[in-house]
Amino acid sequence: MSNQKDNLKVDHWGAGGSDLKDHYTKAEQYAMIQKAEEQCGKYLDPNFDPSSFIFPRDNFAVVAHIESRCVFAQDSSSQDTPLFTIAIPTFNRVETLKRALLSALKQDFSAYYEIIVVENPNDTTYAAESMLLDEFRGQITYYQNSQNIGGYNNYNRCLKLARGKWMCLLHSDDELLPQYLSVMQKLVANPSYKEAYLIGVAQENDNITSMIYPKNTMQKIVSKFYSQSYLLQKQMQPQKNGDFVALPPSALLHNRAKCIGIGGYDESLYPGADMIFFNLAGISGDLFCYQKEVLVKKYGQISTGNNPQIALMCVMQYPLMYSAFRKGKKCVSLSALLEEYKWCRDRCKIKAPLVALYARKCVDKQIQLFQIYEKLTSYQKFKIHIEFNHPWIFRLLKCIKSILTGRFFR
Repeated sequence: MSNQKDNLKVDHWGAGGSDLKDHYTKAEQYAMIQKAEEQCGKYLDPNFDPSSFIFPRDNFAVVAHIESRCVFAQDSSSQDTPLFTIAIPTFNRVETLKRALLSALKQDFSAYYEIIVVENPNDTTYAAESMLLDEFRGQITYYQNSQNIGGYNNYNRCLKLARGKWMCLLHSDDELLPQYLSVMQKLVANPSYKEAYLIGVAQENDNITSMIYPKNTMQKIVSKFYSQSYLLQKQMQPQKNGDFVALPPSALLHNRAKCIGIGGYDESLYPGADMIFFNLAGISGDLFCYQKEVLVKKYGQISTGNNPQIALMCVMQYPLMYSAFRKGKKCVSLSALLEEYKWCRDRCKIKAPLVALYARKCVDKQIQLFQIYEKLTSYQKFKIHIEFNHPWIFRLLKCIKSILTGRFFR
């Protein structure tokens, strides 16, 4: 690779929530809206074809000319090809990266495994360089990209630089539990899972765990009658939204050769590039998600999802993205529109109310463009009107209905 510079356009989103605020000025909110329009306005065009999401591309070629320089190597990196690589792409992070690295080094896995950090620069500086040189030299392999290639392109660079057959992509603000590699070793040795493209894991998000199976008392009672193999099969099924597979992205185990073979992550499809990649992989092969126990801790307060601009971009992109992978009729789902809007509203209504208002206008436009409203009953139209315009009344009516029917629902 050469040190050639180009006009590669990337969003500096890899620092996650490091620049999040409790309140944004009007000027900041207008700037967010403008940037979201530039990136995702095309998804509000009635002529946009959602099937364009499903065509794989060679995303490695986009930044193939940009150099990744090895600053120092892991002392044992001359050994035979490892089974596992833990890869940590990073940008503008120090303390959370240190926490992620310590968790990678503290695995209760006796065999050799590789750890790599691949850092994007902030202009010409590398935030983690000094810390890594002082505290982790020889324990890991550290690469610096000659220019910022973007977050998803850096995922692809990790896939290329890693030497293991399987690569754990650990976000630089998350933390592995010590048994992660030991559990993954058993899974990839299992004939049912050894040819998987991706294996996700249950995560703890700010001390909240919702993915473990069995979850409730009834499931725990019933599961006692399952064979061990059938119980594991249940615990390996990924969550789905219709036909759309939802894998937790952190500590996701990649079959490197297979993931490279389908073209990697597409930076131009930000913010949903990871989920689009997961579902492209699902078209090509098997996806699993281990839900017997938590294997990674996430720290949601610094998540990119708390950025109002990114939340708005999700409102604009996600409904069409979901529709692209729906089998049969390709149409935008009303429930998908409403869920994304409510998710955005909850993150923006206090700190970025103008962004929340614009998200509402985007949903109104999507309902009109895709002729969703015309297909609704009068009751459904009334329900949407109340939910959008008088959310507190909507919540009150839901509570009353729950009390009267005995059904306590979301």
